[in-house]
Amino acid sequence: MRDLQYLEGRDIMKQCYCGNQELTEYSPGYYRCGVCHTLVSRHGFSPDVSKVLSEEKDLYGSHYWEKTMVQEAGVQSIDALIDLYLSERAAYWLKYCLRYLALGGKAAEVGCGLGQLSYLLKAAGFRMDSFELSPQVCHLIGQRLGLHMICGELCSSQQTYQAILALDVFEHLVDPEKFLHDCGERLEPGGILILQTPCYNPAYTYEEMLEKQPRFAHLLVENQHVFLFSRESIAALLKRHGFTSILFEPAYFGDDYDMFLFASKAPLCRNTEEEIEGYLNRIPNGRIIKALLQLAEQKNEETNQRKAVDVQRSLALRDVDILNQLVREKETQIAQYRKAAEERLENIDQLTYENTVLQREAEQRLADVQRLAQENGLLQREAQKRLEDVQRLLEENKLLQREADKRLADVETLTKEIDRLAMIKRMKK
Repeated sequence: MRDLQYLEGRDIMKQCYCGNQELTEYSPGYYRCGVCHTLVSRHGFSPDVSKVLSEEKDLYGSHYWEKTMVQEAGVQSIDALIDLYLSERAAYWLKYCLRYLALGGKAAEVGCGLGQLSYLLKAAGFRMDSFELSPQVCHLIGQRLGLHMICGELCSSQQTYQAILALDVFEHLVDPEKFLHDCGERLEPGGILILQTPCYNPAYTYEEMLEKQPRFAHLLVENQHVFLFSRESIAALLKRHGFTSILFEPAYFGDDYDMFLFASKAPLCRNTEEEIEGYLNRIPNGRIIKALLQLAEQKNEETNQRKAVDVQRSLALRDVDILNQLVREKETQIAQYRKAAEERLENIDQLTYENTVLQREAEQRLADVQRLAQENGLLQREAQKRLEDVQRLLEENKLLQREADKRLADVETLTKEIDRLAMIKRMKK
């Protein structure tokens, strides 16, 4: 057995039950073991945490039931809590115990609490030893339910049993290895160990667990729950102690919350419905047990139906919320579209006005262009006429130039003739 070390009054556990000391952060109250994938409380536990010397101060003294559990269950007294558990989880567990345990055999319930399951098993003909830590609770339950109460742990007894039950106990153990060793020594050949304990999913981080498995957050009670196991880690631990046959049944609170299992060092056998019926018919309280199981089954069916209705209601409400959200989004979009449309309409009106102004200006400019075109036509015609006049004048000028040139030539000829005649005249003188 490993010598696990725990620090009293400190905020850190030194190591996992498997011996690994390399623990990683998981949540504010827990570390995660990277070897066996178990959650390890960060709270410091004393090795003698299971001893009750003070009913008020010690963790598992009578105040645990009188105050903590009564308040958690929402009832007014321990008697009300006894009645509540009898008709709920105790009846559920009894149904499966009848399927797997040797009918009428000797059994021990460790951490029996207020003894509801032990009470039903005793009524069903089992020979029961019921273990609890608080002397005051042991005395009270011994009187109330007539059980054979043993104040202390399983190791305080040298008796052997055909079955040992530990429901909602395993997560409270500071040394689960020692407990399984003690169970192995006290179980008769073929004996069965029955456990219910929180079921941790190692595939999820803490943040993913809060999102996908939120109910499990209620089990992260670091000042009570020392180790939280996965199916794989608890199966490996059980097999290490020789419990090779392991069968998981549906947990009372759901498989996303707990695990409920039967383990044995021999192959597990199941009693038939006929065998259970015949057995209960032969014992004095058998018909009361059958009636209780039938009522519990009816109540469970009604609860499942209510849950199904609640699920459908939740889905419908979710759909309504989704539709309301869609409606709000659509209304927001419509308001945005309306605002955009109004802005665009204002822009269109402005553009229409500007377009009208531009159109009038264009028409005016077109009229000016047409007028200018007409004037340009007149000017072109006038220019053409003037060009023709110029050409005509040029032609006439050419004629005049030729005439002038001719006359100039004639003048020059006459001048020359006059000069010749004058010269002849001078010569004659």
